[in-house]
Amino acid sequence: MPLSSPAGSGWRFTRSEVLPALAALVYSLARVLSGPANGLLTGKAGPAAAAVSALSLLMVFRLRHPVATAVVAVVGDWFVFAPGVMFLALFTLAQQGSLRSAWTLGAVSAVAGSLTPEATGIPYTLAFWGYYLARTLSYLLIPILVGRAFHAGQVRILTLSEHTAQLEREQRLLAERAQAQERTRIAQEMHDVVAHRVTHVVIHAGALKMHPERGPRWVTEQADLIRRAGVQALDELRAILGVLQPPGDEDKPSPLEPPGVRALERLVEGTRGTGTPVALTMDEAREPVPVGIRAVAYRLVQEGLTNAVRYAPGAAVQVELHHGTHALEVSVSNGPSTATVAPLPSGGHGLAGLRRRVEELGGHFGAGPGPDGGFRVAATIPLTTEPAPDRLQKENNDQGNAG
Repeated sequence: MPLSSPAGSGWRFTRSEVLPALAALVYSLARVLSGPANGLLTGKAGPAAAAVSALSLLMVFRLRHPVATAVVAVVGDWFVFAPGVMFLALFTLAQQGSLRSAWTLGAVSAVAGSLTPEATGIPYTLAFWGYYLARTLSYLLIPILVGRAFHAGQVRILTLSEHTAQLEREQRLLAERAQAQERTRIAQEMHDVVAHRVTHVVIHAGALKMHPERGPRWVTEQADLIRRAGVQALDELRAILGVLQPPGDEDKPSPLEPPGVRALERLVEGTRGTGTPVALTMDEAREPVPVGIRAVAYRLVQEGLTNAVRYAPGAAVQVELHHGTHALEVSVSNGPSTATVAPLPSGGHGLAGLRRRVEELGGHFGAGPGPDGGFRVAATIPLTTEPAPDRLQKENNDQGNAG
């Protein structure tokens, strides 16, 4: 994995390119001018200084052409001792991850250095071999090892950065999914409320139109029922939209607090007001029913009553809730219609939304014609379910592990 400091372009150089090259120039010149050293130009101070200066200045290109500059450094080091240039060239190769090239060129430089006395006539003495060993360790081995350590650190930083970016993307996707699910939930709640209450309004308004002869008192009662249905629809819509309240209003009661037994009884009473006979059978819960399950059960009864009033006016409706040991069973069934049904508008998503809600809680949902020609909506919802956020996090963890 090639990694390096930022490099300039053209004839524009960055500080990371220029400053190390200048440091190598100063150090190498000081070594050349301080006294004779191994190299083919030994004893020729002027040419040696010029050569080491040229090699050092070429190091400004080491980040752009690391292998080429390292080859030039190895060849140049055989003619003139340039320790700073060699250190910088091999360090850059190792830092950028070209370890094989660094070791190869380091070995070539070591072999060439051992042949320098043969070319210059310097005797192979114990002092020479001690100097040669120190040179090899200081200017060949150490820069490669240090560059490799720098490269490993850069790889770790890059890996951590990529991992952090991936986590941020996953968190963003989780937030987007949660927002989409919340929008869907709010839309479903609004559909349920509007469909149920507006159906009552339509039924009562239709009765006013069909029976004007029943007198002003009856008309007043129907108008009052219409008014109450409208007020209830507005109240429930206001409660649903309350989840969009700005921060700082957390002290207000939860606008979507699921209704209890009394709210279910009021729901049935409101349907009876349309002239639909409704029987409610409900046993007492052994333990408190979780909040989410109560909300889904209420919406299922509401949708069942709405469909019965809309498509089977006058038919008897049976609402049953049974609290079992491990599950809540809810059903709404109605007989066949006893009157001609006028077409009423429908979104067509009520039952589909209920099925999704029940299945999200791990339950089973069914809806279809009954044996007597009526219609039945039923669901079995387990009383122990995972909360939606935990389930969403678990799904994403499973996907990450699978990947």
